[in-house]
This record gives sequence, C-alpha cells and structure tokens, in this order.
Amino acid sequence: MRRFTLALSFLFFLLCHSEFPALAADERGKMTMTTQSEKARSLFEQGLAKYDQARPREAAPLFQQAFEADPKFALAYLFHGLAGDSVPHMRKAAEMVEGVSEPERLFILGWKAQLDSQLLKAVEHMEGAVKLLPTDARLRVRLAQLYNATNRRAEAVAEFKRAIEIDPKFAPAQSALGLIHATRGELPQALAAREAYARLLPDEAEPYQLIAHTYQQMQQFDKAVEYYTRALKINPDYINVYRRRGDAKFFAGDVAGARADYRAGLERAKGADRPGLLFATAFTHVHQGEIDEAAKYYEQAITIAEAEREWVMISSGWDALGRSYLEAGRLVEAANAYRKGFEASRRSPDYSETDKLLWEGRYRHARGRILAKIGEFDAAMQQAEWIRAELEKAGNPNPAYTKSYHYLVGYILLEKRDFKAALEHLKQANTDDIFIKLMIARAHDGLGDHAGAEKFMKEIAGYTLGSVPSSIARPEALRWLKENSKAVTSSK
Repeated sequence: MRRFTLALSFLFFLLCHSEFPALAADERGKMTMTTQSEKARSLFEQGLAKYDQARPREAAPLFQQAFEADPKFALAYLFHGLAGDSVPHMRKAAEMVEGVSEPERLFILGWKAQLDSQLLKAVEHMEGAVKLLPTDARLRVRLAQLYNATNRRAEAVAEFKRAIEIDPKFAPAQSALGLIHATRGELPQALAAREAYARLLPDEAEPYQLIAHTYQQMQQFDKAVEYYTRALKINPDYINVYRRRGDAKFFAGDVAGARADYRAGLERAKGADRPGLLFATAFTHVHQGEIDEAAKYYEQAITIAEAEREWVMISSGWDALGRSYLEAGRLVEAANAYRKGFEASRRSPDYSETDKLLWEGRYRHARGRILAKIGEFDAAMQQAEWIRAELEKAGNPNPAYTKSYHYLVGYILLEKRDFKAALEHLKQANTDDIFIKLMIARAHDGLGDHAGAEKFMKEIAGYTLGSVPSSIARPEALRWLKENSKAVTSSK
C-alpha cells in the first residue's frame, strides 16, 4: 500500500508539513509539538525538514526514531503514519492526545475523524484549530484540503491563498493549490501554482514531475516527457516518474515507449514499489483488449503484495482484475477475482471494523454489477439496498460512499435499459470518475441524445492518466467517437 499509493502519500505531505517550537504556539503563531525529550524533538524536526523537501519516505524513519525516543510523542506517531500510510500509527496518535496542546489535539483528532469516514467532524476539528492559530499556514492547508473533500471548493481555494499570504515560502501550500486547480480542470492555474512550487524547491524532483503531470493533462505530451525526464535526472530512483512518463508516451500513441519506461522502472523498483508499474503495464493490455495478458501483470503485482503483506494492494489488485474481467464480459472470472479481493480484506490484521465494512461494501457493489450484467436486476438491487441501509446506520458517512450507492443503482438501471432513471442516479455519483462519465454517456446515447453522449465521450478520450477505469472507458469512447462522428455532426 505504501508505495502503490504514492499519490495518497504525497497528499499527506501537502497537508502536514510545518515547524514546531516548544510551547503551544511560538511568537509567529505556529502550532507546537509536545515532547519532553530534546532528542525526540531534534529527530522530529529533521523529519519535518525532509517533508519540506517532499521526501516523505526519508522522513518516516526519523519520525519513528522520534517516538522511540519519547513513546508518548503523539505527533511523531501521527506523522510516521502519514509518511508511510500506516493507519495503526495514526490511530495510536489519537490514543495519546491527553496532555498535548489544544491545536495538536484538534489536528490529531481531525485525522482520526477522517480515518473513521467522518469528514464533517474532521472539518469541525480543523476549524477549531485554525481559530486558535489563524497564522499557521500548515493548519490552513489542512483545512483547505478538508473543505475540498466536502465539496466546499471555493472555500478551499481561499484557505490555500491565505496560507500562501501567511508564509510565501511554505511550499506545500503552492503544491496543494496546484492540485485543487488540476482536479477542477483549471490547468493554466494549476501550472502557475506548480511552477511557483518549483521555484521554492528548485533542486527537488517532485515539483518537476507535477509540472509534467499538468502538461500531460493538457495533452502536451512532449513537454510532459521533458519535465518527467528532468525529474528523473534529479532523482533517478523516483519510481513513480517512470510510471508517469510511460503514461505520457502511451497516451501520445507510443505503446512500445510506454512499456519500455515501465520496464526501466521495474529494473530499479524493489518489493512494494513494483506493483504500480505492473498495473500500468496491465492497463495498456486492457486498453488493447488483451485481458489475458493484462491478468498476468495483475497477478504478478498481487503475488508481490502477498509477499510484502500489503493487504490493501492485494485487495485492490483482485478488485482491478475483477473489474477488467467484468467489463470484458467474463463474469465467472470477474466473480472469482472479486471474491479473492474480499477474502484478502478479511485476512488483514491491520483492518479496523470500518475498513472491513468498506471492503464488504465494495464486494457487494461488485456483486450487484455482475448480477445486473446477467439480468438479475432484483437481486442486484438487493446489494444496492444493503449499501443504502449501511449508509443510514452510519448517520454521517463520507460523501464518496453515498455517491457509490448512486453509481451502483445507475449501473443496474443502465443494464436494465432504463436510461432516464439511470441518468438521474449517475448524476449523483462521482461525475469526475472517468468510468461514471462513460455510463452517463451511454445513458445519453440510449436516450437518443447523441450530442450529450459526444460531450462525455470527448472528455473520456481526452483523459491522460493510466488507471483501471481509464483502461476500460477510453477505448470505448474512442470507438464511439469514430463510429458516430458523422451522425453527431449531421444532427447538429
């Protein structure tokens, strides 16, 4: 999970870097750390310095040494968890909040609330922390990310800008602002923020790979390859950049070049660094309709994850393979893959009851889609109703889970050819997801709205990141556009 979810690790970095003096807040109004050990404090500050350089992997062992020097050092546990995607360490921090300063307590409990899928509670905690320390740029960046996660995007951008005004040298704020603009499709603004980030960290690889990523989203693939190459010159062991540069080449039509980059990354990658590159190679085969060849790479990734005991990677690998089989119409193989992913989630010693419930929901979601494919619509809806009932029990669930319910119902109704009702549900799903865009396009097409279908098919065709959903959705969109371009033009 740690290395496979590099994007998530980097997001944690964006949210969490700061400096911590000894009191509740220093003369600059920044949050402090609570520890009685000067050795632990020194190690912690060294870890934060690595965070400042966008090097969470190097920071993680320093945070570990810090809590080893002071076993009551709550923030050291939290930051170790953030740097290494270690949920148990993050939960450990939440058990140790007595005796820390109030901003620290709120910050830690905010992360705990997010782990428990209570985003609104997390926002409440962070608003309290910012009220206590309004001049702490790091706290404002964290609050901005939570605003964005709860669809308060204008407020998120405002908080990022306040963070930059407070501390213009606080590099994570520029990077996080760039991420917000990029996810909203505001690519010129994203590029400007990321260039500002690079000016603050000119000798680090991370800003250049983000600039490259932006050019990739703008479909300027030559510029993307140029900046990815620049990042690799600074850090030849930045494995994820081989993956991204390969993606840029793939979407530019250079399949051989893409796979060569994935192989180059695999030559350097070890252990849990390898599955992401194997997944990327699998995506290229799914895109070309070569499901059996793709399965070989998925299964290699799962085998590595088993050896590393990376439970989320194991479950995610089977889930990805199941989805590829499902959309290729190979339903028995899909059912077997999804079942293995669910069983893996039950074997993890680190999974909380909340985590297990999440994976049960994913399994039921998959079963619902398989049942819909064979025309068992009532049985499929029973799976959707289970998800809805669990959401009601949760009371204040993560909005993403509610959207997943509408995704499943929309999928079922689409297979039932009730296009109008399907569209109503799909509009309430995650409409930024490329596969849901495909289902929306199918619904428009089924209703005879070819112009509406074309709009979404073009968005899908312009997607430039390798992923499970894009490997499935993009080939269909490209085929549809090729087959229907004349019909759409004549209907206008």
